[in-house]
Amino acid sequence: MRLIRRLWAVAKILFAVPLLVVVLFCVNGLWPSWKDPDAGTTSAAPAMGRVREVRVLALNVAKCGFHRGGTTFASKDEVRSSLDRIADVIKRSGADLVALTEIVKDAPPCDVDQVVYLAEKTGLHAWAFAENYSFGIPFVNIRAGNALLSRFPMQADRCEQLAGGKPFWNPTNNRRILWCTVTINGEKVAVASLRNDSFDLVNNAVQAREIVESLPDGPVIIAGDFNADPDTESMQTYRETRRLIGAFDGPGTFPAHDPKRRIDYVLGPRAWTLVEDSVLDDLVSDHRAVLAVFSLR
Repeated sequence: MRLIRRLWAVAKILFAVPLLVVVLFCVNGLWPSWKDPDAGTTSAAPAMGRVREVRVLALNVAKCGFHRGGTTFASKDEVRSSLDRIADVIKRSGADLVALTEIVKDAPPCDVDQVVYLAEKTGLHAWAFAENYSFGIPFVNIRAGNALLSRFPMQADRCEQLAGGKPFWNPTNNRRILWCTVTINGEKVAVASLRNDSFDLVNNAVQAREIVESLPDGPVIIAGDFNADPDTESMQTYRETRRLIGAFDGPGTFPAHDPKRRIDYVLGPRAWTLVEDSVLDDLVSDHRAVLAVFSLR
């Protein structure tokens, strides 16, 4: 009888452990905390004086190569080396605002907070992050998504789910948009970092329409990986808003080693003047960075 009781106790443990993991996995995936972006500041002081121009950079960082496939991950040193190269590009660009996509906030297999690391390394004042997915269990999960870095004072507002959302257990291609408010010359500017659908152009167009239809009042900047070529319905939707200006055509941004497609953009307020839009030559990701310079009237 004693042996039977011991075997029964072991069986309950063997059943309870995987059940607990499944429950925690579901709790992590369904918890609505993703709606509230993470945010913070660095030791750098905010830019408070009046400026004549605003420089905005957009870059898909491709998770800085932290995942090698399967259960293989890059080392911390390798990820930091990639981040250092990206930080150098940002600093040389003189960017005031940086929209980063496919960036990793938490990843236990390679525990480097890519958002905070870049904010500190570039000397920008504020950072914000919104997850596209959180995969794992509480405190042992991989969170990746969109981020914004700002030289100006910045308030993280919200993260919004975009059309075509995937179940939490299948994070591939789930898309959300991060919205923040940045204060420039005393004026509130809504700034968004996004990465739209990369598999389905029809859904990409749906996402573009819902973004445009819900644009906040006042000046707006939208930057990131739109995953849409200039002649697509998606980009036509942004062109027709009369709220945004930008280089809807121009040099390719993807793939970085031989760019054939323009899918990364920086769009700014109609009241500003676009004086420069350039695709940078630096190969620090599988996308090339886009730098837009706006003159403020």
